[in-house]
Amino acid sequence: MRRVRIKAQKVVSGGQDYVILGLIGAILLTGFLVEGMRILLTALPLSAALPSFIGYPISLLLDLFSVRWEVVYPYGWYVHAF
Repeated sequence: MRRVRIKAQKVVSGGQDYVILGLIGAILLTGFLVEGMRILLTALPLSAALPSFIGYPISLLLDLFSVRWEVVYPYGWYVHAF
């Protein structure tokens, strides 16, 4: 974050830094989505799903859409793994 916020420092950075940050962000986002789908598909009770403080709300959000998540889940997992 110092590279982005403080421009006065002489910092050598290139586009590779932003590529890596984008990849890490994509891994995080797809991981949260896959976790939400897993919680939705396994119908975990609240007491078991609550420790996943981001995955559980995402599962509630995904439940609003009428999609066959059992079909989407494997593709989401492979996207996250890739």
